[in-house]
Amino acid sequence: MKKIVFIILVAVTFYSTAQTSGKYSIDNIDINTEYSDYGTAFYKNKQVVFSSLKKRTIMSYVIKNIGDPEKQYYDLYSAQMDIDNQLIDKAQLNSNKNSKFHDADLVFTKDFKTVYFTRDNYTNAELNRASDGVAYLALFKADVSEEGTWTNIEPLPFNSTEYSTGHPALSNDNKKLYFISDMPGSLGKTDIYSVDILDNNTYSTPVNLEELNTPKREMFPFMSKDNILYFSSNGRNGLGGLDIYASNFETTVPSEPVHLVSPLNGKRDDFALIIDSEKKTGYFSSNRSGGKGNDDIYSFTEETPIVFDCNQYIVAKIIDAKTTQPLEGATLYVFHNGKMEDEVVLDKEATYKMDVDCKEEFSFKVKMDGYNPTEEALTTSERPEYTNELEIGLTPIPKPEVIVKEVPKIYLGPIYFNFDKYAIRKSIDADEELDRIIAIMQSYPEMIVAIESHTDSRGDALYNDFLSQNRAQQTKDYMVKKGIAENRIVGVKGLGESQLTNQCNGTVKCKEEEHQMNRRTMFEIVNPESYQK
Repeated sequence: MKKIVFIILVAVTFYSTAQTSGKYSIDNIDINTEYSDYGTAFYKNKQVVFSSLKKRTIMSYVIKNIGDPEKQYYDLYSAQMDIDNQLIDKAQLNSNKNSKFHDADLVFTKDFKTVYFTRDNYTNAELNRASDGVAYLALFKADVSEEGTWTNIEPLPFNSTEYSTGHPALSNDNKKLYFISDMPGSLGKTDIYSVDILDNNTYSTPVNLEELNTPKREMFPFMSKDNILYFSSNGRNGLGGLDIYASNFETTVPSEPVHLVSPLNGKRDDFALIIDSEKKTGYFSSNRSGGKGNDDIYSFTEETPIVFDCNQYIVAKIIDAKTTQPLEGATLYVFHNGKMEDEVVLDKEATYKMDVDCKEEFSFKVKMDGYNPTEEALTTSERPEYTNELEIGLTPIPKPEVIVKEVPKIYLGPIYFNFDKYAIRKSIDADEELDRIIAIMQSYPEMIVAIESHTDSRGDALYNDFLSQNRAQQTKDYMVKKGIAENRIVGVKGLGESQLTNQCNGTVKCKEEEHQMNRRTMFEIVNPESYQK
């Protein structure tokens, strides 16, 4: 008598360890029978749908058409989840869902109005057999009514009488369908494929997920809410038989699969994992020893999450904030956890790239002649594969409005202050800039400068007048201490918040770096003829 091929399990023994694969506790489900129960799927109203066999088969991975066939096919059942993640109130789905052949492995769309499921390849109650008499598995789609009735059941267009398709899974946006198949072009005995779900009930050409597949079997894909694809494989040096793996799908290229630790994986077959990422609970199937039947359903709790290897970059680009052109020659300082790690003068691309880890804190300081120095902070993403892009714009220092007899000018400053402070701070835009001004005045011993200090708009106006005057005086005192004669510093004035450089006048919400632009001391050379020659 001809065989009906049904892909479930294959056992081969390997061994490996993993250090980033989470921590789990498991429990055998009460409704398991002495036969085979496996392959759960979440359904509405805290229900779970799964497959079950009435009569134990000779092998859990091949169903042979011998004896009484009607007692050897898988049917679909539902059960209710209780507060302990046990499954109770087991009931067979009504007859319009279960055929007289195998029905198993399904997934519902988010709105529970559509279901994709695995069934023997048949139409009009007759099996569609290959040329050698074998009937393979096929994927079907159905509409689901509010009452749970399945209608408009139709096969998917990439089914074939010459190979199997099955084990459907959906992406979180329900726009991509994952499944397994042994179609021509597969890398192994069964591979994981994906198709895009298009309009008008059409699909893209199946794509082999080569990053996941091996020369053996990959099976039972499931996509979690946090975009981790769980699947089973016996081709990756696991603990034995089919083992469960996880790959991060946050980016276009899946991450290297992570092997989940014991007790999820054991020496026999472990497969068909589903998980609620928010509750950290789920179900998987196994034929491990100590169970109630051939294949049993187990509940589990994720006590420690999976940690994927982090491969991230930071790409920082330095531009003119007004023209958006790259600033060749800008100096970039890179700080990690408060410590400077790099200093580089940028080329014409004005772009800096570095390898980084996940969830790390960096800051970038940039300075260039003719521009206000600036600083940006960045915390890298939690995603294992990600490029953190950072664009830093430098604002040109405005030229003085008054130009005396078209004499060329040396531009000094400004220097900046911390909020509500008048002390000269140590930074490239304060004491370093002030030292540069002092050096210029020492080069031109006849040069005389005027000082005007300002505040941002926060605080009382009278207090800001007082604060700005202190800033002007502190600036003068610093210069005198460094050797500049007092009579070369004139017009030491504090103008409070009366001359803001931007819109941050207290009526609009501004970022801290915008307020920073107003907390400044300006310098003017009152006798430009002192350096004209």
